[in-house]
Amino acid sequence: MKDEEFERRWAEIAEDLSDLEPASQDPDSASSGPRDWIPAPEEDEDDLDEVFEQVAAIARASKKQPPASSRHSLTLWAVCAIALLLSVFMAFSLIPGGGIVAGVLGIGGFVSGALAAFATSSHGGDPFDDGARL
Repeated sequence: MKDEEFERRWAEIAEDLSDLEPASQDPDSASSGPRDWIPAPEEDEDDLDEVFEQVAAIARASKKQPPASSRHSLTLWAVCAIALLLSVFMAFSLIPGGGIVAGVLGIGGFVSGALAAFATSSHGGDPFDDGARL
């Protein structure tokens, strides 16, 4: 294609894109084309302020609420810590019990820790979730 034919074709393509406004009306400008556009003016600036206020209200409300958790979570964390400590002490023969008992206590401690982590996790939805999926 020659330069004149290219420019003519480029102008046709730019005209077909009806939702865009060219930044420059000068046909001799090398930078005018479908990518050089001016966004439409925003209709209401008040909408952004309203959305900001809603988000701020949700954030303030979430700080005031205690975290959702199970009533047994403190007990589960205590069992986890005690079982893991006893397991380590038995594994290094600081207290009697043997390797098998130390292993069972260690596994029990990890299971208790996992249950405690699930029990203390939030059960509610994310107030800032926009529904986007990856």
